Order: sequence, then C-alpha cells, then structure tokens
Amino acid sequence: MSLSPSSPLRSSLRKPSAAAPSAAASTKSSSASSPAAGSTSNSAPGSPSTAAADAAVRHRKQNSDSKPIPATTGSQVPAVSLTFLQGARVHAVFGYQGLKDASAWPSALIAIYGSKTIQANAFKCLLLNGLLFLGSIFLFDYAVLPVSRSLRGYAATAAGGKSPAVAGDLFDTLLGMTYSVLWVYPIYAISFILNAMWYQRIADRSYRVQVGKPVSAPFTYDRLLKMITDEAYRGLLLLNFLTQSLVVYFIPYVGPALSFLCFCWVASFYSFEYRWASKGWSLQQRVDHFESHWAYYIGFGFPVTALTFFFPQFISQGLFALLFPVYIIMSNRGHPQPKAGQNLPCKYLPQRLPIFRLAVRTNACCIRRIVARNSTRRGSSAKDSG
Repeated sequence: MSLSPSSPLRSSLRKPSAAAPSAAASTKSSSASSPAAGSTSNSAPGSPSTAAADAAVRHRKQNSDSKPIPATTGSQVPAVSLTFLQGARVHAVFGYQGLKDASAWPSALIAIYGSKTIQANAFKCLLLNGLLFLGSIFLFDYAVLPVSRSLRGYAATAAGGKSPAVAGDLFDTLLGMTYSVLWVYPIYAISFILNAMWYQRIADRSYRVQVGKPVSAPFTYDRLLKMITDEAYRGLLLLNFLTQSLVVYFIPYVGPALSFLCFCWVASFYSFEYRWASKGWSLQQRVDHFESHWAYYIGFGFPVTALTFFFPQFISQGLFALLFPVYIIMSNRGHPQPKAGQNLPCKYLPQRLPIFRLAVRTNACCIRRIVARNSTRRGSSAKDSG
C-alpha cells in the first residue's frame, strides 16, 4: 500500500524523527545543567559554568511565571444594566419597528391583489362592514334623524305652534332605540360570525403566500377536547382583558391614555393570533412572547387604535372590522423586537411586562368558582339520591 505525502500515518511516522534532535538537545542541556543528573563534569560547584547554568534555570522559571493566564471561555463579565434613558431609547426603537410593520400597506395590498381567495373575502368584509353596517349607521345619523326633525318642525309650524323640545328629544330617543334593536344589534351579531369565517380564510391564505405551509398536527379526540378547552380559556382571557381596558378608562387623569395603550395591545394580539396559530403555538407561548415584546406591539397596534378609539362604539367596531384584514396580512411580515436571545437588562423598564397578569388571575378566580359550584351541585344531588 502506497502512502501519499499528506497521509496521516506518514506524517505521524515523521514526527518522532523530527522531534528527536530537540529531545536529545534538551536531555543534554538538562544533564549538563543539573548536578543531580549524575554528570561526570569536572566543573566545581563555584565554577563559572555552574553559575551560568543556575542563572539559565532561574531565567526560565521567571519567564514561565510571568506568562499571562489564558482567558477562560464563556462570558464571565455580567451584562451591564441600562439606564432609564438608554432603556427608553431601546424600547422606543422597538415600538417604532412595530409602527413601521403596521404601516406596510403597499405589501398588504399587493398580497390582496395577488390572491383571488384574499380578494373575495376582503371584498365581502368591505361590503358587510363598510357599506352595510357603517353605511346604515351614517345614513340614520345624518339623513333619517335630520329629516325626522325637519318634518316635526314643519308639522308644528303648520299647526300654528312650536314643537316642544322635550317631546322631540323623546321621539329621537325612541326612534334611535328602535333602529338599534331592529337593525344595528342583529346586523352586528351576523357580521361577527361572518367576519370570523372570512378572517380565517384570509389569514390561512396569506400565511401560505407570505410565510409557507402552516404547522399541522394529527386530528384526534384528545386534541379536539384540548382545542375546545384552550379556546374557552382564551376567550375568557381576552374578555377579561378587554373589560380591563374599558374599566381603566375611568381612572382620573391617566385613564384615557392607559385605555388607549391597552387597546393597542388588544389590536396587536388579535392581529398576530392567526400567525401564532399557524405556527402551532399554545396560548402560554403566545402570552409569553407577547409580554416579552410589549413595546413592539404597542407600535403595531397604534395606527388602527388611533383610527378607531375616538369614535362611538359601533362606528369604532365597524372601522376595526373593516381594517382588520389588512393588519392580519401585515402581521405575517412583522419582525417583533427584541430578537430571540437578546438580553436587555434595565432597572426601570422591564424586558417582560406582565400585561395579562390581572386577566389570568381573573380567569383563575372564575374557573375556581365554576368548579366549586359544580362540586356543590354534585354533592347536593348525591344527598338527594341517597
């Protein structure tokens, strides 16, 4: 068998021969310099050659002791904590990134234009929420009510008197209540169901187009029960947080600003939920991720909250339902900050903000009450049967 010049066996065979002269030289120098090596040198203990050898030994020891200690692997220096201004600047950058991702209307419109499925469902959302729901509200407020007041004024003038203001206000109130009960509330309930179906189709198709194939798990009975349980807990959690966002509005001075902030988080959570579901994330993973990127999600939810927060209830919800498909699409291209593994310690601004802590505790309290009530009913039924 022939060995190539770069063969490991041949290189290992050459190493001892190359190192032999240096080993022999070191053996000779050590035997010549060490008196205990059994050398037959004729040098006396106080001769110049012995003094030179001792000096060489001391020089080698000094050089070996003066070598720097090699640095150990790993980060031994702890991360430096950021000041308040530095932390605020960093989180402001994260919020600005969310604002940029929520303003990517051109890419969202391109995604709508490039898919017939997204086009069809977005057009249905536009007709239902824009034309039918919001259009009917504006028609009643700016056409029906003014015409009704004008007709009452003409009738009072023709009768030779004036229409009482109290009677006119009462008539407007009754007319508005009748309109709300017979039209607004039914169409709102129907639009809630239809929007949920259309949003899901838009989210599924846009995720496939912009990201890829969603994560799928085999469908089993246990998984079905877990999905039902998770959805019930999720719905209760979001309901509690939405109630918290509404209640905090009535805090003096800072209430409206805090409520606006909470609704920014609500809008962001709704928008990104479809993306997280396509990734197969559990509810706990979603909450952990959301609380660790709280500044980014303030920025992402800011535009749609600014467009809907200052209007009356039904107009606000209609505008949100009209704009929501675009934000579902834009969430697929979002880049939440900070990135995974990025540690930003700060004394005054937490890296993870417990946004859902109160809602989670309210959920736990509600569940405990339900379980206690069921156990009480079971106990009473068992006593009755016994």
